[in-house]
Amino acid sequence: RAGRVRPGHCFRLFSRFMHDRRFQPFQLPEIKRVPLEGLCLQIKLQRLKGGVDGFLRKAMEPPSQATIDAAIANLQQLQALDRAGELTA
Repeated sequence: RAGRVRPGHCFRLFSRFMHDRRFQPFQLPEIKRVPLEGLCLQIKLQRLKGGVDGFLRKAMEPPSQATIDAAIANLQQLQALDRAGELTA
């Protein structure tokens, strides 16, 4: 906990070069890193206002429209959603 509550030392298992040149300052938001199919199904099950697209557009850092469309297309291919985008069972 050095540096958070009192002065101390930080030991890393990688070089300063790796830290300074290779690592991103911040991790991408989870909504942009993970598949959206499960989240889309949860939105549909809970009947959230605006549907999948409307709900995800309200996120602080929303996923791209292409990512949302691909998730919905995958769910339709798996027949979890019908052509109208509604749950099948």
